[in-house]
Amino acid sequence: MANVIALPFFLLISLLGIFLLATLFSLDSTFSFWGDPYRAGGFLNFALYIILAIFSFLTLRSSQWEILWNYIFLISIPISLIAIFQQFAIFSSIFVPRQEQIPSTLGGPWALGMYLILVSFLVLALGIGAKQLPKKLLYLAVFAFFAYTIFLTVSQAAYLGFGAGIVYFFFFYPHKLKLLKILAGLGIIAMLLIILFLNTHPGAPLNKNPIVQNVTNWRVDQSRLSAWKVSLEAIKSKPLLGYGPENFSIGFDKFYDPTLPGIERIPSSAAVTTWWDRAHNVLLDIGVQAGIPAILVYLALFGSLLWLLQKSKRFYAKMPPNK
Repeated sequence: MANVIALPFFLLISLLGIFLLATLFSLDSTFSFWGDPYRAGGFLNFALYIILAIFSFLTLRSSQWEILWNYIFLISIPISLIAIFQQFAIFSSIFVPRQEQIPSTLGGPWALGMYLILVSFLVLALGIGAKQLPKKLLYLAVFAFFAYTIFLTVSQAAYLGFGAGIVYFFFFYPHKLKLLKILAGLGIIAMLLIILFLNTHPGAPLNKNPIVQNVTNWRVDQSRLSAWKVSLEAIKSKPLLGYGPENFSIGFDKFYDPTLPGIERIPSSAAVTTWWDRAHNVLLDIGVQAGIPAILVYLALFGSLLWLLQKSKRFYAKMPPNK
């Protein structure tokens, strides 16, 4: 076991170390350490996440992990319910109605979608692996409920992540599951054909739905593209340790180009004043805040986890069914 986890553990600790150095040499080390409460960032929070992950891995037994997952599912169900209440204006005196991009209790649609993607595939795996039919059906119903909530977020990032997860989960599942894989493949083909049809028939009634419009008219906002260009210039100026955690805005301000479209500064007299404190791209965010080494370690960490996941799946696939 020690040999198996050595690489991702080393990479995780290395990522933490790089962010610590980036905090110590930050252009605003106090803000880098504490972060903004609105964003829940900062090195302290980042370090505590990693410490919690390591502590959980070292202390929880195999039987306790399923209890933990079930607890997370129970928490996620009311989170999804609140999102549905917002979408359909149920209990509107308590929950603020939203016709699109519902945030639930997580602050934004993308955060809600990303969170539910993580728990969705856990509950799906437990559902497929469950031996008792009532338990299997319950897990699969919860998965469908989470998938529906992800659909309501109208978040392109959530849609892309969920779609990629479906492809990876079913086509790289350790057991054959031929029927499910065929159904998943047919579902993906049908979805692509529907999107193609709606793109070539703009007058179709379905195109009036805002969720369908978001799916069929896939695009990257011009303001994001402009911000990414500024981010690349900021990374090139401080490639080793970046500007420090939570200091993206310093690099952005330094290389801000007013001629780029979509990133004009909102005047102070406006009702809402905002500015770029994130690149809205995790790799560029990491690069500006902690440098190119942090990007490389981050990619290597997830690459090693995927490699170990495939290795584990091949191992368990060879085990007898009663094991």
